[in-house]
Amino acid sequence: MPTAQYIGMPENVGELVASGLSADPAAVGALRYDTGDSDGRAAIRDAFYNDDIDEATAEAALSLLTADAPDGIALEPSP
Repeated sequence: MPTAQYIGMPENVGELVASGLSADPAAVGALRYDTGDSDGRAAIRDAFYNDDIDEATAEAALSLLTADAPDGIALEPSP
């Protein structure tokens, strides 16, 4: 099953990754996060960093992200 199908599964309820997307991956062909928006940055921090690293380190990591990530990986079957 492709990784993207896991998003709708009951075990994935409450996930934070898809809820932070700023566009529909099927429409834009990418996993798009708005790193220029303060709410978008907060959503990314919550999903990927949460309390695991300090604010300065999280902000440094966020500054390295690009707005679009390829969606092909999520569409490939994952054994």
